Formats: sequence, C-alpha cells, structure tokens
Amino acid sequence: MIAYYLGYLWERRGDGEKARTWYKRAKEMSPHLCFPFRLESVRVLKAALKADPSDARAHYYLGNLFCDRQSERAISEWEKARALEPDFAVVHRNLAFAYYHARKDAPAALASLDRALALNPGDPRFYFEWDVVAEAARVPASERLKRLDA
Repeated sequence: MIAYYLGYLWERRGDGEKARTWYKRAKEMSPHLCFPFRLESVRVLKAALKADPSDARAHYYLGNLFCDRQSERAISEWEKARALEPDFAVVHRNLAFAYYHARKDAPAALASLDRALALNPGDPRFYFEWDVVAEAARVPASERLKRLDA
C-alpha cells in the first residue's frame, strides 16, 4: 500500500511519470500480508485504477476494503480482479466467502473454492472453507471426505 500511496502523492504533485512508476511497482508487489483498512485507501486505489485500469491488485484491495460493509461492491471489485488475473487464488477464495455469506449462494461459493484449490492446493484454509460450505450445502459426508482425502 505504501507504493500505491507514493504513486498517489506523486500524482498529486503533478509528476505523472513518478506516479506511474510507483503504481506499476505496487501492482507487481506480492499481496501477501497486505490488507488495506483505511478509508483513505479507497481514493488512492481508485487513482491507481484511473492510471492503470488493468491493475487487478487494486481491484482486489478495494474488494477487501468493502467486504465488511458493502459486500456487493466487494464482489464487483473481486470479480474485476478475477477477470484481470484469473490465476490469483485468494480472489477466488474471497469471492467464495462473499457468495456464500452475502448472497447465500453455496454452489457459486463451492465453484470459487474449487478454483482456489486448483490454483493453490497447498493452502489448508481453502480445504477447511470448502468443507464448511459443502457441509452447509448438504454435500454428503462421504463425498466431502473423499475430497479431503485426495
């Protein structure tokens, strides 16, 4: 987020070249352990998207900012991120969470979790969350166990 903020500040100072450099750097950085929480970040991320509409990470972070209170906006941002970066496993996981909790759509949630698992089969959280949704969707225990055993 620091790189996004630096891009935003350079843009505000009128140096578009430095702003683009920082926005590009932010877009390419790992999203691991990055979870924006300040409302000010909405303005910064929207400015980054205005500079580069293909920035999937900026959409992802906006979705994270909106997820608690504006679930449909979060879903919209995560769906944009998914379209731009279809191999971003956590976006699929977040969409599953929102589809299940906000829309009560277990089949869509399971499909998103299936994709997250296909992209990152080493994340145990994805298995746990898949099993929780599958249980709520009344997937038989034998099928759930088969999935977890595999």
